[in-house]
Amino acid sequence: MPLETVSTVTVQDREYGPDGNPLINQEVTIRLAPAVIFTVAAGQAGNTDQVALQPIELRVKTDTTGFWSAKVVRNSDITPANTYYSVKVGLLKHYDVAVPAGAGPFIASNILTGPLPNFPGGSSVAGPITITGNLTVTGAETVSGALAANGGLTVLGGGNISGGLTLGGLLTMTDAVSRLVPGATSFSIRDNANANDNLIVTNAGNVTIRGNLTVTGGPLTVSAGGASITGGATIAGGLTVSTGDETISAGRLVFGAAGSKIVPGATQLSLRNNADSADNVLISDAGLVTHRNAILVPPTAGGTLAPTSYGSTWVKLDEQSPSGVSTFTFTIPGGYRSIRVRITGRTTQAAAAADLQFRFNADSGTNYDWTRQRMESGGVLSDGGNATAQGTLGFLVGTSGPANAVGYLELTIHNYLSTSADKVVQADGGYVATSYGAGNVIRLASVGFWHPSSPAAVTSLTLLLSAGNFTGALAELWGEP
Repeated sequence: MPLETVSTVTVQDREYGPDGNPLINQEVTIRLAPAVIFTVAAGQAGNTDQVALQPIELRVKTDTTGFWSAKVVRNSDITPANTYYSVKVGLLKHYDVAVPAGAGPFIASNILTGPLPNFPGGSSVAGPITITGNLTVTGAETVSGALAANGGLTVLGGGNISGGLTLGGLLTMTDAVSRLVPGATSFSIRDNANANDNLIVTNAGNVTIRGNLTVTGGPLTVSAGGASITGGATIAGGLTVSTGDETISAGRLVFGAAGSKIVPGATQLSLRNNADSADNVLISDAGLVTHRNAILVPPTAGGTLAPTSYGSTWVKLDEQSPSGVSTFTFTIPGGYRSIRVRITGRTTQAAAAADLQFRFNADSGTNYDWTRQRMESGGVLSDGGNATAQGTLGFLVGTSGPANAVGYLELTIHNYLSTSADKVVQADGGYVATSYGAGNVIRLASVGFWHPSSPAAVTSLTLLLSAGNFTGALAELWGEP
């Protein structure tokens, strides 16, 4: 009977030491495992009858380049299934391989099976490595290709993977103070298509979030650098930015609570302009509100604003309390349609009253005409003046009047900025003469004109008395838009 022959294939590799140099003249032992009786069925691998294989060892040596080669039976041809070859290289490392169907030759590091090869002193493995079980690395690991760990990966010493890492399970860090060290510029968590940065952290510590940020606990605290949100953020616990700015570059700042609040600093809250150079709205902690510009109020809710020169509300421009003087002056700013002055007070004139007079722009020329009506229960008295050095509009109570009585007058100067029209002053008010009683409670209605040779905008208003000084007086200057 002729001897049966079994077809073999070549398995080979090149072995390197931990220093990267080839392992020269090292014995390579190849043993079929596990330790059971193996057979090759009839009709397989070129034999005609079933053949028994003994778990003998093959021994070869590496050459001057670390290369070795041996001929073995394919594991795919051996019964029972799931056999493998245990490969030992000197005293440095050992690993298992399963030889597949095919003509070969096969590189041993490309047909690894079972646990990852044991490299006591470190080594280099060519080609991709796929781990279907768990991988435990107690030292430092360097992978130049791709590493796929479908079961689990445990690295106790450290690792460097330049090709890529694919994990089928969890990435768990066991250090109490664990760290992910980024590249030279940034670290990115990408979307599944590897097309967008869902979360990117620069080496300087700036964080950019592609979509919305939701914080369900909280608070969210940013201690330095500021926060920039381009999508949206939902913060259920709270947001604290102790240093830096929070920037919302798209979307809205929406408060979900029915009773939402913005709590200011210890003294104030400011809504700044875009250049951060001025307070557009300043709210003090006591509730005082200062507007940088005018306030516009429509005539009805959602209505159309009327034409205006400066907002749609009166603006208080100045307030003075003259005392011990016979004259005082308001500086009149531009930007309004009309100017209004309100004054109450008494005089030191030893009479029932003293005349209250006015001048514009310090003009003491004879450029004023005026008329005044005094109305009381006994009738109406009128007086007036033409081409006078000041206009006379009303009275303030003198020392002969009731002890606590005052005179009051409200002056309105319309279209005061015109440089083509003379100025008209309308005044209304009243005073008490010698006593409270019939004929002494008097209402005033007056009008005055200023007509210089060349009309001019009003830039100042001087109020003066015909005799005596102001006492206990209060004067207010208002602008009407």
